[in-house]
Amino acid sequence: MANGKTHCQFGRVTGIAATLGLNYYEGRPITFGEVAGSVFGTELGYRLPDMLEPATSPRHRSFFHSQVFAVGAATLAGPAALQQRERLLAWAEEFDAQARMAEGLEALWLYVKAFCCRLLAGFLVGAIVGYGSHLLLDALTPMGLPVLA
Repeated sequence: MANGKTHCQFGRVTGIAATLGLNYYEGRPITFGEVAGSVFGTELGYRLPDMLEPATSPRHRSFFHSQVFAVGAATLAGPAALQQRERLLAWAEEFDAQARMAEGLEALWLYVKAFCCRLLAGFLVGAIVGYGSHLLLDALTPMGLPVLA
């Protein structure tokens, strides 16, 4: 049965792996900001189902632990998050390019903005993958996931 420790370990590994895999597939360099953001996002994502429906009993699984929610979130939130990730990474590249032409505090500020964009891009991936990893582990238990509630 998946417990908090299992959700934590599996969620972290899948969140980081998803970020690294996306960057590899897209031919992008792996950045600390994206990996750090993915860790933070995963920390929220794998905990969120039980925050929304606390595990007060073995039968706590309802809508936010359901197959319908999992498919709906993957269908609607997944593509939107990946599109926003692309925007954030494009902004990060623009800020980096501007920072290379700037000096002093202006350059530093532009690098900070680029880092924050990468952090948010990783966070999006981590949060979605973390949530999905929680539902996957719960689906593999004897109780499984309810279809709707």
